[in-house]
Amino acid sequence: MNRLVRIALTLFVSATIMVFLVNRRLQAIPKIEPGDSRSSTELDQIHSEVLMINVGMGLAAIMIAGGLALIITVIVRTRKSSAAPHG
Repeated sequence: MNRLVRIALTLFVSATIMVFLVNRRLQAIPKIEPGDSRSSTELDQIHSEVLMINVGMGLAAIMIAGGLALIITVIVRTRKSSAAPHG
């Protein structure tokens, strides 16, 4: 298997694990209702959790995009090398 394909598969697996971990954190966030009587410290903690979830999903998206770019690179290189005349 090509080295770039192995790297791409590693990125896909890492992104999948990241999505599952982010999903677990998302489920643990308490819901905020309008007129909620929580302290500002608690609301800041919830806001920080939401920010970390957004960062985690962004990293997962970057890993998936990088994996796709590597797969496309391998496909282009393979087609380019097979189109060259042998001889």
